[in-house]
Amino acid sequence: MVGSGAGKTSRMQLNAADLLPNRLTAIAGVLAREIEEPVRALYALPTKDWVVMQVLAVNGPLPPAEIHRVGGQNKPQISRALKCLVDRGLVVRSPHPDDDRTFLVSLTEPGLAMYTDILKQMRRRQADLLKELPADEAGNLRSLLKNLEGAFGGHDIPAAAMKT
Repeated sequence: MVGSGAGKTSRMQLNAADLLPNRLTAIAGVLAREIEEPVRALYALPTKDWVVMQVLAVNGPLPPAEIHRVGGQNKPQISRALKCLVDRGLVVRSPHPDDDRTFLVSLTEPGLAMYTDILKQMRRRQADLLKELPADEAGNLRSLLKNLEGAFGGHDIPAAAMKT
């Protein structure tokens, strides 16, 4: 029994681990640890920086507010990521042609080269992990993910995640 309420509810009934968002979040965390983290570690690239690089690689030059909207990160995370990426020469700021109050951010050639290399390594790691599944199940997984994305019309799925 949980608490001292009138109803008798077991801990098992209160466990939300079977809910789809919880299961997908847990699986996404494991996949990030297996696919992304080892590769990003080689480049000393935190997640916040990687997300900004993804957004810029997919969408081209953007103002920080648009990076925030597309990438799903909060503004302080974007500001910190931009400072780190500028300091490392991976992104550059340039004047916004239509708005003097902001600027555009784009990947530099070294930034794009690093992004491309990281993405190739991550795709190789992903392919290796998917080899652990029978071929038909790996295909089913891809279909199910596509169907889930379609069912929600991309609603609240960061554009960087949808395009890469």
